[in-house]
Amino acid sequence: MSTDERKTKIVELRPGIYQFRVERPGSHVYLIRGQVKNVLIDAGTAYNFENLRDCLAELGLEPGQIHLVVLTHEHFDHIGASPFFYDTAAHRLAANKIQLQDEFVMMSKYFDRLAKPFQVDICLEGETIIELGNYRLTVLHTPGHTSGSICLYEPDHKLLFTGDTVLSEGILSGV
Repeated sequence: MSTDERKTKIVELRPGIYQFRVERPGSHVYLIRGQVKNVLIDAGTAYNFENLRDCLAELGLEPGQIHLVVLTHEHFDHIGASPFFYDTAAHRLAANKIQLQDEFVMMSKYFDRLAKPFQVDICLEGETIIELGNYRLTVLHTPGHTSGSICLYEPDHKLLFTGDTVLSEGILSGV
């Protein structure tokens, strides 16, 4: 697939909250431009990093200006581009599988998308709050799709970032 065929589309969902849409296999990536921190929710695949970098550039950011990548779970299509950023956070169960490079659980071997090894810098638990200034994300541990799956809830704006816990058309994954 050529780079032109896997172009990412940028959709502004709220002021300072963007969805970067990508083709399969891959996951959408969310950018939250906070007053004090810029956060990505999931990083997508490693082979899509060039498109991700272009999306950030279109919004006036460089990868070094992303303060934290929060991973919703450990599958390759959500974590592959993580090594290109400084700090990553994930639920402790997902972090353990990433650290062990469990290719079966990460599904990288199945899709022939071996991931570059990296360490999760921050282990998250349910009810952890990530403060961004203008947005506040509460971590919800939502095992089902994977044991380390999380959702992120922004209570002031009633936003829920579900990773693969809820798929398109409201289908619950792993139930």
